[in-house]
Amino acid sequence: RRAQLPMLLAGYHIPDINHEDMPALQLAGDILSKGESSRIYRKMVYEDQIALYAGGSADDAKDPSLFYAYCGMNIGHDIEEGEKALFEIIEGLADNPPTPEELQKAKNQMEAEFIYDMQTNMYKGYNLGFYQTVAGDWREMLEWVEKYRQVTAEQVAEVASKYFTPKNRTTLILVPEN
Repeated sequence: RRAQLPMLLAGYHIPDINHEDMPALQLAGDILSKGESSRIYRKMVYEDQIALYAGGSADDAKDPSLFYAYCGMNIGHDIEEGEKALFEIIEGLADNPPTPEELQKAKNQMEAEFIYDMQTNMYKGYNLGFYQTVAGDWREMLEWVEKYRQVTAEQVAEVASKYFTPKNRTTLILVPEN
């Protein structure tokens, strides 16, 4: 099926899962892009209504990876408007650190997901395998929650200023033919 509306996908290069910046990067990613109350969704979809959908995620991988964000433009709004808004929100995190409420919410969501996942043997096995193969040691799983609890708003702003920059960004734009 051919594209009907423009879409933007941006990737910011981030380090591997074992890098000391990853807990702050994961929380930054959640604050920016996880769910309908995230900064990206709230601003682009609810408030400005320039996008039909928007979101993203920070990938944790054995090798360096990406924090990616995307948006699908609403009718009557062009891709340049989407680029400007999306990049201002993401790259603006460096100068506009998370509020205490935003940071605590992101931490609570991470911890709740971890606890929920550990309630079934399937996810226990998945997490053991993931941490052994990707992080190099299954015991990392046991320290994971505590690492995220220690992250401060200042650390989130620091990783944003370090990784969420135009020079560290790759952008893909999908434009309809007509």
